[in-house]
Order: sequence, then structure tokens, then C-alpha cells
Amino acid sequence: MVPKLLAPLFFTMKSKLHLSLVIIAVLANASCSTNSPSKNKSSKSNSKSKIPKVPARSMPGGNEDNWRYLGLSNDGTFGTEINDASIKQIDDNQYSYQERKTIIDTIQYSYQMNTPKYVYSLSAWQMNCKNQSYKISSTTLYDQLGKQIKEITLYSDKELSIRKNSISWQEYNYICNGVGRNIGY
Repeated sequence: MVPKLLAPLFFTMKSKLHLSLVIIAVLANASCSTNSPSKNKSSKSNSKSKIPKVPARSMPGGNEDNWRYLGLSNDGTFGTEINDASIKQIDDNQYSYQERKTIIDTIQYSYQMNTPKYVYSLSAWQMNCKNQSYKISSTTLYDQLGKQIKEITLYSDKELSIRKNSISWQEYNYICNGVGRNIGY
């Protein structure tokens, strides 16, 4: 026998228990009906879904410790790195090296005419420290996954002057003056 003072509480607990059992029974019944095979063959709920395969991203030039980050362009659309292991002295004043450019903002970046949209480029450079000039002998362009798009070989012997506060100025200081050579990633 339940005392009169506790009767409302007992009734509420009994109702909650009953309601809980009803909910469990309904859910169990609903799950049983969804597990039964469908007679509608056009339904795709029973077919195995295929997850698309995403190709692996490959960093052109590799991910070794020999890459040195020099900075961003003035407009912030691309970043530049130098392959420290590629720096070779040609003569007293000239060096060759490999540069990697990564386009950060493909919408704002100003692609040159007849150049496909790319994300990475690997370029072979020559730097003349005495004349403060450079030339690029070849460039290979890559997409966002590191797949080669185009290879460009330049045959001009014309050297371009280095402008202060530009990416080529940062490269000049790194190659010719050793600025930042002791800093890596």
C-alpha cells in the first residue's frame, strides 16, 4: 500500500515507466520494419555507396628539409621557396638554383597570357651577384595535386634587373649575401 502523500509521485513514476516501455516498443518495431528487404528495386538504399577516391597530393620538388621559405609576393598572391641543396656556383659572381613558387590566391594572381592556371611552379634560375640580375632558364607548371601541366624552356640570354623589395630581391639577398641562410622551416 502506498501512503496518500506519496500516491501522486508513485502514479507519476508508474506513468513514466509505462510511457518509456511504449516508446521502446515503438522504436523496436520501427527498426525491425526498416531492416526488412525492400521490394522496390529502384530504391538505392540497399546499394553500396562508393566513396570517390581523391588522388594523393604530391609536392613538386619534394618535402625535404632543403626548401627555404623566403616570403610572399607584395600582393600576397604567391609564396616563394629556394631549394638550398640546388645552389651551385657557376663562376665568381654567378649561381644557379631551383625556386618553387606556390600560388596562394588563384583568383587574384595575374597569370601571363597563354599560361594555364597552375598552383606550383619549379624554375631553374641563374643569379648574377655582381650585376644584381637574374634569368630563368626553365619552368615547369603543376596543378593543385602536383601533376605536371606544362614545361617551358627559355632560351634568352637576357638578364633581368633585380628590383628592391621584390621576390627576386629576397632571392638575391639569400643567394648572394647569405641573408636567412641559417633559417629553415
